[in-house]
Amino acid sequence: MLAMITKEFRILRRDRRTMAAGRIVAAGTQSEIIGSASALQVTTDAWAEAFQALTAANILVTLDGRTIRAVDADTAAISAALDSAHIATLKEVPSTLEERMASIATATTR
Repeated sequence: MLAMITKEFRILRRDRRTMAAGRIVAAGTQSEIIGSASALQVTTDAWAEAFQALTAANILVTLDGRTIRAVDADTAAISAALDSAHIATLKEVPSTLEERMASIATATTR
């Protein structure tokens, strides 16, 4: 019994599903869902102002502590949103599972 539960747990842990608008929009392992997706990490001491500027520009962002990551946004759009505030350094980084799932869900409901 324990072996069966352990096997099922491994399968559940490995396989993920993303739902949006009541239907599955992505399925697979974490690496399959993320694929080659990336985000732009925004580094600045004025993180609150940067976060506000990006959300005001309707850019999907995540915040981890004081680290901002822009999801599915191009460098030009982010630079334009942050230019008026004269803040930030941008660096392309691999997307997290949460960012990729948010991206897929947002694209599906548009």
